[in-house]
Amino acid sequence: MESLSARLESDIMATLAVDGNDLVVRLSALEKIGALRGNIRVPLASVRAVRVSDTPWSELRGIRAPGTGLPRVISLGTRRGPGVHDFAAVYGQRPALIVEMTGASFDRLVVSCADAAEAAARAADITRASGLAHAPR
Repeated sequence: MESLSARLESDIMATLAVDGNDLVVRLSALEKIGALRGNIRVPLASVRAVRVSDTPWSELRGIRAPGTGLPRVISLGTRRGPGVHDFAAVYGQRPALIVEMTGASFDRLVVSCADAAEAAARAADITRASGLAHAPR
C-alpha cells in the first residue's frame, strides 16, 4: 500500500515530462493557485543543459514575483531579477532538476523531485529527448 507522504507528493508536487517536441512542467491544482499560473510548456529545442542539484535553494535567482514562498520550505512561482526570468517549484531539502534554456518563456526551471534517483531519471529523459549529448551533474 502506498504511504500517505508518497501519495501526497504525487498529488501535490510538480512533474516534468516530455510531450512531443515540448518539455512540460505539470503543476497540481494547489501549485497553480500558489504559483499564480498554469502549466509551463517550452520547446525541447530551447533546452541547453539539464542537471541535478542536491542544494536547490542555492540555485534560486532573483525574487519571487508572483508566487508563494517560505525560505527553506517552499518556493513556488516566477523568479525575476536583472537578466533573470526563472520558474521554481522547490520543496524542503529535496533534490531538484535544473533545466537551462534559451529562447523560451523562462531562462531556467528549478523543480524539486521526490528523490535523487527520480531526478537523475528525469534528467536522462529530457537530455535524450532534447538531443543533448549528456546530462551534466
